[in-house]
Amino acid sequence: MTDPADRRFRDLLHELAQPLNIIRMAAEGAQLMIERGKATPDWQARQFDLVAAQSHVAAEILDRIRRHRRPGPPPSALVLVVEEITADIEPLGLLLRELECRVGFTATGRQAWAAFQAEAADVVVFGPTVPEEDAKTLLNHLRDFDPLLPVIAIVNGPEDVTARRGAGFDDDRCAVLPVPVTVDTLRPVIRAFLEPPSE
Repeated sequence: MTDPADRRFRDLLHELAQPLNIIRMAAEGAQLMIERGKATPDWQARQFDLVAAQSHVAAEILDRIRRHRRPGPPPSALVLVVEEITADIEPLGLLLRELECRVGFTATGRQAWAAFQAEAADVVVFGPTVPEEDAKTLLNHLRDFDPLLPVIAIVNGPEDVTARRGAGFDDDRCAVLPVPVTVDTLRPVIRAFLEPPSE
């Protein structure tokens, strides 16, 4: 049975997605109008008013989210791992279970999105072999569903960190970790994502 507090928290996340999507579409529309030379002063003023209003809505929802967050990390947080190489999956699964997480595995972005729709994960982990386009498509789906969803991208080495961040994994709800990944490197990241900030 779904905990009412958990259900309320997810409802707030869905509600937050609406003003954020409106702001994103307003920005994209403004860029298009400017490129076409059709952004009149009156039109620009209306767009600024729209963005300001939706920013206010988003701020109010974020305040309600902070008030409804649990005082600690959710028990048995579900972590969805996307990785096609079994040899990489097994040790990662052991690490996450050591952190008392429930773990689900998928091999592709398409499978991961289907699994996420069936049961929304608390954290999604991208393995190092996920192709860039596959990763970007899945990340866009996840961000449309929940802009605050924690995402961890594991990459093959420090030289790949910048490339993965450049592929969209660059907001404050994303962490990019080079291998080797250990319990000591995963624990603070999972904790920071799942525990609410101290008042």
